[in-house]
Amino acid sequence: TLAIGGDFFDIQELSPTLIQVFICDVMGHGPQAAMITGIVKILLNQFGPQSSGPDELLYRMNERLQNLMASSGLPIFITAFTMNINVPNGTIKYSNAGHPIPFIIKNNRMRIEQMENDSGPALGMIPEAKYNNDEITLENGDMVFLFTDGLQELKNKDRVEFGKEEMHKAILNNMHLPPHNFVETIF
Repeated sequence: TLAIGGDFFDIQELSPTLIQVFICDVMGHGPQAAMITGIVKILLNQFGPQSSGPDELLYRMNERLQNLMASSGLPIFITAFTMNINVPNGTIKYSNAGHPIPFIIKNNRMRIEQMENDSGPALGMIPEAKYNNDEITLENGDMVFLFTDGLQELKNKDRVEFGKEEMHKAILNNMHLPPHNFVETIF
């Protein structure tokens, strides 16, 4: 698990054959974003193992966050993406709450695809928001690249943002690398 300010991801084993991956980005920076990130982690631990799928997890988290934020008066905006990976057959069931769409780097490392997306609203904003599950099956050797918009917003020494186009180029130029080297090179 890694939590830095408002960007957060978590990987949990729900069963010996089912892995849950969760990534989110809390609006803002500093202590308030870090506090909300802590609340998200607590809700993920509470609802993740008992939710029937990614859509239900996002729905339950949204309801709790929406109630908390409405009663506290804090303005909040949390994008999130979660997926359950069935390890034996490579099936991924996923749901999105306004988060940037992950890429799939295909097993031959010759092409990339964005995951199909039927995104619901960001968490904490709309009561009783609906989230839908989508499903794909990975082939042996496929990689899923998840990220927050913080990656696209990084600036170089000349204060120029990395941006979507440069991120896409970096993926294309480095997708032949093994996962660890790929991530290091992108950063």
